[in-house]
Amino acid sequence: MKKTMAEQIKEAREGLNPVGYCGHHCDFCGFKNRCGGCRSSLNRCSYATLYPDNQCPNVKCANEKGLTGCYECEELKDCKKGYYEKENNNEFTAKATALFIKEYGEECYTQILKKAKKEGIRYTGDFDESGSVENALELLKEIKEGKAVQINQEDQTYEVYHVVRRYKDRIVEVPDIEDFTVDTSFLNDISLEDLYSGFCDFQQIIEDIHTDLMNSPDEYALSCIREEHLAPTDPFSETESKALKSYERYGFVFKAFAILGERSSDSLVIDCDEISKYKISKLNIILKHLNEYGFIFTGVSDEFSIPKKGEFMLSYPDNINVLYFIKAFESVNEKNLDKVFLRADWRVLKHSDIKLFEYDMSDMIRGLNDFDKVVIMECTKILTDAGYQSIVTETGGYQINYSHKKDKKGFIYFKRQRDSLQCRLKLEEQPQSYLVISSEDELNSLLSLIKSRVKN
Repeated sequence: MKKTMAEQIKEAREGLNPVGYCGHHCDFCGFKNRCGGCRSSLNRCSYATLYPDNQCPNVKCANEKGLTGCYECEELKDCKKGYYEKENNNEFTAKATALFIKEYGEECYTQILKKAKKEGIRYTGDFDESGSVENALELLKEIKEGKAVQINQEDQTYEVYHVVRRYKDRIVEVPDIEDFTVDTSFLNDISLEDLYSGFCDFQQIIEDIHTDLMNSPDEYALSCIREEHLAPTDPFSETESKALKSYERYGFVFKAFAILGERSSDSLVIDCDEISKYKISKLNIILKHLNEYGFIFTGVSDEFSIPKKGEFMLSYPDNINVLYFIKAFESVNEKNLDKVFLRADWRVLKHSDIKLFEYDMSDMIRGLNDFDKVVIMECTKILTDAGYQSIVTETGGYQINYSHKKDKKGFIYFKRQRDSLQCRLKLEEQPQSYLVISSEDELNSLLSLIKSRVKN
């Protein structure tokens, strides 16, 4: 059986030093699951691909001098080769980290990056944005000494980090292949093994998108929203909503690919008129980022803008089955298909008719705190015992829509507001009820209310 990209990368990196020649650390890089690193046979470093044999000037020079890395070189401080070129996109992180390793060693460097991640400091984002190699090096030393300042929680970038970290917990894990069961109607012209291969690599892409959104929210998220929608004086809730919208755009694009893409050999052909109807803001920026994850777009401009008329093509050379996996969702009757893609939720392919698909509730809410989980599970249990089925949607909170075999309907909307859980309940033709839940007594009142309405 063919190996997935993740398996190939894992094998390529086995036993190798994760610190690159230039100073970048593969274990903390956003490309770690798509690149084996410059010391491996699967070097896909985005900078290395600009040079013959995938060897950047830093790797070539270090090998010629017999050095483990640039941080062993006596000429490092004044070096302007490769990553250290002054014009290299304000790339201050690599040289700063090499200088840090030269002074403190690789082990200390690794521990500092672990500490930085724990404190919410982005690698490489906050280092590159420091303004210079000297400032980036100083930030590393401040982290070492415990003097670094955490990200301002009122900042737009923190909101993206906060939102994406919460949603990343909902990505569906990769099952063993024997547990990967789908309805045969989704296996048109593709074997179960190939669909599984496509899912595994797609799930890794989704993991990588979340990681990049958290580490570089300015570049991967906020850049996808029109400037006039980014007023820094917005209230906390509005700021969070905009952060969520920037994140959701990736799901909308995959949804459009699934519904509009026409299979042609090893590509999906997409009609420009049709995808424009989705009105995805700054689509070209999303396509540019997807290109970094291995998707190839033919028929778009150098800035990834689509033509006003005609078609463009989407391919994924590393594993064509990724496209087949995306396309499998074409017939999925799911209102929130964009969110299904952002969870890499292959489970919706288990049934041919999932109009009332029952999500595994405990899995869906695993990112919530324990109290909120208890509230949602207890409410759902009462309604399930009464013959209702549930469908979870996410709209800034959790809305659980319930339907009964006798065509009874209702919903409960949950939203966390600091120290309490706000609940909005409506069952049948009865009026809506609004409750604030922050204690066991208040939970019991909510459960009693639901029981009384079910009986009616």
